Amino acid sequence: MDPYGLHKLDCEKFTLAKKARHDAINDVLSRGLRQAQVANRVEPHGLHVDDNIRPDGITLLPWSNGRCLTWDVTVLNTYAQSYLPQASRQVGAVARRAEGEKRRLYQPLMDRFMFVPFVLETSGVWGEEAREFVKQIGRRITQVTGEQRATSFLYQRISIEATRGTSTILLEGLPSGDHLDELFEL
Repeated sequence: MDPYGLHKLDCEKFTLAKKARHDAINDVLSRGLRQAQVANRVEPHGLHVDDNIRPDGITLLPWSNGRCLTWDVTVLNTYAQSYLPQASRQVGAVARRAEGEKRRLYQPLMDRFMFVPFVLETSGVWGEEAREFVKQIGRRITQVTGEQRATSFLYQRISIEATRGTSTILLEGLPSGDHLDELFEL
């Protein structure tokens, strides 16, 4: 535990709370696509780059230019020691770097599929490609439903899930004991 309570955000690769946050964001994206009448599948099988790497979702019909779209959700701890130098110099630098890394990682799929690295930072910053993807989904929802606020609602829902998940991760990092019970009685 560090003095700011941030260590839990990056001390373990994939805790249950991190997986829950990841899955909740991925579920919002999938539901948004379905609302836009874009059939999709989360955690698709058969698209492995290697044994440990596969996209988080795929559209089942072409998204653009005759190709289906795949995406991969990542939430990075902006306050991690390894990211602080770039995060403190420029807003969104951590997300931009991660987008590039994800593109390199998923390069083997890009000849057959479009790919979106969906990157969020724990500080609340969205990667450019994540923002553009949500705008595209929102426009498609608006075309189908007529709801002009669809994009805004989608941004809000994803932000809520990211914040809720990060809060849960931070709470997991608090020491156990009766001396903190009063925090939960508010």
